[in-house]
Amino acid sequence: MRTFIAIDLDAAAREAVAGRVRRLAGTIAGVRWVKPDNIHVTIRFLGEISPETRGLVERVLRNAAIGFSPFDVTIGEMGAFPSFRRPRVLWAGIGKGKEELRRLHLRIEEGLGEIGIPAERRPYTPHITIGRLKRQSKNINLSGIARDPGIESGFVVDRVVLFESELRPEGAVHKVIYEAKMETTD
Repeated sequence: MRTFIAIDLDAAAREAVAGRVRRLAGTIAGVRWVKPDNIHVTIRFLGEISPETRGLVERVLRNAAIGFSPFDVTIGEMGAFPSFRRPRVLWAGIGKGKEELRRLHLRIEEGLGEIGIPAERRPYTPHITIGRLKRQSKNINLSGIARDPGIESGFVVDRVVLFESELRPEGAVHKVIYEAKMETTD
């Protein structure tokens, strides 16, 4: 099964991002926009894992969530990876809560390392992917995103989720297969 670890958004934050995507979709051609149901903050893409590994990953998530207090996140500015000059991915950044997401990511990476899943090579940048360019182009006009003031919304992170991602001709379908609720220990 093809999987990834992420933070799911609540309905209001998801709609705020989806609304911005709808407005941008009318102004920028050549982008495959993320469907509203697939909007999330990725913590770590795992790819194909076995049922045995799934059980180990669930344990890592459970352990990472214990002692980690829920926290607020705001959705910030818009951007592109690797840059606006050579865009491949369009994203909404994270304002408040960025450091907490980095700490959660590090805690999960350490746990994954203990079960034999190597760490990511790229530094972790908390963001919400909103679109992918169908092909890299220097001629695409991203001025609408570059000048975008960002999305004025936020949500509470109180759980970390393991998703299955099924690739279909009409696009990926994400399904929650495990949730680890954050809980502080006294």
